[in-house]
Amino acid sequence: MNGSDQDSDNDLLARVLDWSARLDRVGDSDQRAETYLDLVDVVRRNSGRKNLASRDLVKRWIRRLADDIETGRLQTPFSPTLELAARDAFRSILNHEHEAVTHLTSTGLADEPAAFVRAFPGETGALRHLGRVAAAFRGSGILGQVDSRDVNQLIAFERGLRNASRQSVAFVPEHMRVTREDLLSWADKAKADGQLPLLIRRLVFETGVGIEEANFPAESGVSSPGFDGVVRASAPSRFVPAGTSVWELSVAKNSYNKAKSDYQKRDDQPLRRANQRNHLHPGDLSTVDQEKQAYRRSASTKAMEAGARLQR
Repeated sequence: MNGSDQDSDNDLLARVLDWSARLDRVGDSDQRAETYLDLVDVVRRNSGRKNLASRDLVKRWIRRLADDIETGRLQTPFSPTLELAARDAFRSILNHEHEAVTHLTSTGLADEPAAFVRAFPGETGALRHLGRVAAAFRGSGILGQVDSRDVNQLIAFERGLRNASRQSVAFVPEHMRVTREDLLSWADKAKADGQLPLLIRRLVFETGVGIEEANFPAESGVSSPGFDGVVRASAPSRFVPAGTSVWELSVAKNSYNKAKSDYQKRDDQPLRRANQRNHLHPGDLSTVDQEKQAYRRSASTKAMEAGARLQR
């Protein structure tokens, strides 16, 4: 990538994926700090921009930084350059989510996450992300120019959500609920197979706890080889397990044969030791759960069908 201010969306995606892969290979704290510095110029150029790719890059960088601080992989204090970049990146995200933060601080619902979700369901994911990052950055100097009241309420809100989401699902108004019949009808549409990964990726981020990675190739990407989805989470929730889980998605009419075929085909692939394998399909997958025990594999398997009926 060149140093131009006009980074394309594809350039940004390629750059952050390459950077993330390099970070995963580094264990030493000083080397990790240098790896974060490698992306500082790109992060600065894209902080404050409103296009989706720029926001995603900044969020990924800041989330990985927060995760490393929280887990002790990166020691603070670190260099002034890295601290300044992190401060600017966090403030840019905070500014972008200004309306959501205002709703949280002005309604007094920071300590009542369930009530806030019912009132502002579309703002929960962004505030959860900000709260987790703020908790990791507290005491590092990065939050020095952020209102401490906002920080405290974001952290309280995220912790409340984390506790609540382990056993519950956010409230959905009746008129917004999708039935099993709605999903089955939608699955027959021509573009459903390419849109399903987009839907599941959004649901993973909304219902998961501590989502560190959620890769679901969509649209033309559904023809790519490999698993349909790979998720990495720091803690379990009702629908998303802790650790690494792999996902198979399908809108095929013969749900049982498709799920069974996917299980046998994927079981020999490198991520076969993932904590959990998930098969999601609009049809009936009950038989898969009855027969999966015959495989006697190390990871658990969960079949998910339309209507959100989960079986173990």
